[in-house]
Amino acid sequence: MIWIGTHLLGLLLLIGIAYGSGELLRRRFFGPLDTRLRHLTSLCLGLALWTLIPVTLAALQLLSAGAVLGCLALGALAGLWRLRRSQRSEPSAAHQVTAPSDTAAPSAPLGRQDIAWLAALCGLVLAPIAALALAPTISWDAAAYHLTVPRLYLEHGGFRPVELNVYSNWPLGTEMLYAMGLLLQDHVLPKLMHFAFGLALLYAVFLGLRSVDCDPLEASDRTLGGALAMAFVLANGVVVFEMRVAYVDLAVGFYLLAAFLFLRRWQRTPQHLGALVLAGISCGLMAGSKLNGFVGIFALAWLLMPTVSRLWRERGWKAANGALVAFASPILLLWSPWLVKSIAYTGNPLYPALYGIFGGPDWSPQLATQLSTWQQGIGMGRQPLDYLLLPWRIIVHGGSGYERFDGSLSLVWLLILPLALWRCRRSAVVRQPLAVATLFFVSWVFTSQQLRLLIPALPLFAMAGGRAVVEILAGWRTAADRRGWRRLILTASLVGLLVSHGVPLAKSPLTSGWKAARRLLETPSATIAASAEPPIFALIDRLPADARLLLLNTNQGFFSRREYLADSFFEASQISHWLTPFATPREVRGALRQRGISHILLDRQPRPVTYPATLLSLLRDPNLVHPAAQSPDGRFLIFTLQ
Repeated sequence: MIWIGTHLLGLLLLIGIAYGSGELLRRRFFGPLDTRLRHLTSLCLGLALWTLIPVTLAALQLLSAGAVLGCLALGALAGLWRLRRSQRSEPSAAHQVTAPSDTAAPSAPLGRQDIAWLAALCGLVLAPIAALALAPTISWDAAAYHLTVPRLYLEHGGFRPVELNVYSNWPLGTEMLYAMGLLLQDHVLPKLMHFAFGLALLYAVFLGLRSVDCDPLEASDRTLGGALAMAFVLANGVVVFEMRVAYVDLAVGFYLLAAFLFLRRWQRTPQHLGALVLAGISCGLMAGSKLNGFVGIFALAWLLMPTVSRLWRERGWKAANGALVAFASPILLLWSPWLVKSIAYTGNPLYPALYGIFGGPDWSPQLATQLSTWQQGIGMGRQPLDYLLLPWRIIVHGGSGYERFDGSLSLVWLLILPLALWRCRRSAVVRQPLAVATLFFVSWVFTSQQLRLLIPALPLFAMAGGRAVVEILAGWRTAADRRGWRRLILTASLVGLLVSHGVPLAKSPLTSGWKAARRLLETPSATIAASAEPPIFALIDRLPADARLLLLNTNQGFFSRREYLADSFFEASQISHWLTPFATPREVRGALRQRGISHILLDRQPRPVTYPATLLSLLRDPNLVHPAAQSPDGRFLIFTLQ
């Protein structure tokens, strides 16, 4: 119970810090932009601030617990000063960059039926997922770089090159937020932070359909559409998996959806740039969180450019250029640090992409070809017929393994997407999110078809589907049977959501979540913390403090207190490419020594990588290496170079 309570308290503290900081910024610079988007505005501003703070500290080599606490103290003092000043006088209008408060009537409050449905959703679906996020286990990519890279930055007081780790040169904005979680507690708190991004995503989906301007639908219908859209998002296995691990795809999806909502708000009053600036901030956070985040910016251009063109015709080129600058400036502010950092360490702003133009260390055209071949091999083919059948395949045949997109979607999309396509002809509320999501999907089709990379588009598809359903139902119902229809739809969606994650029972995340919650309640906190670290790392801790390891068949180094080199991609092995030219085991040993390698860790689990024969011969030669340790299960071996 203590484990659950302390980590939930840590999460609430971080959420409070982010939201409180964002609320101060909103009051100071944006004023009453739109009461319906107030909380979303404060949250995005706070996330932007607390993404920039650790990035700036890391760039100055000042990243530490003391520096972060100092920033928190300054923020608290600024908040108190602002509070006292606001009590004395109203903020000056000169400091506001937006229009007066939106005059549209706010949406009606939630009814009892809506509250009951949302409570059931949270209690029956989200609670077991939260329990899985609270478990001390760490996922593969989190141990490879999502949490390992910020841990290394914290240990070294700022940015540093991480040899062979390609991911360390990618945009890591969300990972720098995770650094705050690592400072406050441990690796479980970043897992909960990504879970919180999932909650924020569901909230934004619900908000997006309840806060439509000049909407002919009643508030109860908008609420029903938002609830359905939440269910459509949460019904996907890939979303449920991501909510319990410290990845970044839910954060990218939240930023894309927030940018969409702010852009939609700006379309209503394009002469006021506050909402457009917020859209740019959200896009900057999105591009600064994942290498493919900029794809969402191009998808949103479908909303941006027609309004910019109208401004050009009605108010001249200065107004149009001003809008583009207001949108692009925060994107550059939040994205450019990662491009500059990559240039500083590799000479390539998008390393290892664009290797043929800019080059970069520990890479080659051969590795680029291998990586591209692997990425293009994910999915079920790249022929014209495969692209035609792709929507059906990812919905019906998705599952574990790269040959099945490494994730699963709900079968409900087979019904929802055709309804959205049919309804989008008449409804802009359906057409806009559907168009942005479709553009994102098209870009995904021609890149790596890992299903988790499609997560940012799912909330927009869900909004289009939820809205299409309620618009169709509104045309069928009469006032007398309206309540019965709502109750039927809400109940069916909740039952469908539970069934989609409850079958098969043995592998259900809901079942495993409740089991995990029971274990966390019954197990002492010290025992839970000790169970997180695999035993092999206790053996690594016994090596000399200056030991440097080469990891073979694994790149899981989060718990390692010793420096190491490891492959980023097994399918494009930098270690294999580096050591292949050496003709004898002794030459391989010499190459390892030149890079400071003193020990080799071998994972006997087979991986899709072929190491050179000379390296394998080195491990079998007692004159060159000496077995130093073995994990209790015999899976891992540690060798010492003679």
